[in-house]
Amino acid sequence: MTDLTVNLADRSYDISIGSGAFDLLAPELAKRKSKCVCVADKSVLKYHAAKAQRLAEVAEIIPVAGGESTKCFGMLEKLCSTFAQMKLDRKSAVVALGGGVV
Repeated sequence: MTDLTVNLADRSYDISIGSGAFDLLAPELAKRKSKCVCVADKSVLKYHAAKAQRLAEVAEIIPVAGGESTKCFGMLEKLCSTFAQMKLDRKSAVVALGGGVV
């Protein structure tokens, strides 16, 4: 796993990429006091069912079908509409989980 810092002056944050990153997700989101949402590839959720269950305890999971057909503005529009209905705000965490689909 690789840890990187996204340097944005006073808004910098760390990200983890690679094998083992999924294990860190639920504990990190549990620390937050704001709403947490995870847009996730359905195949990833199925393959990592136990980890996905732990994630569902701390974040709302929005499953998305895999494949090129979901990589479009229509899907972005649906997600933004869902986020608005959930009343996400600037402090909310939105996590993308999947092999490039989300």
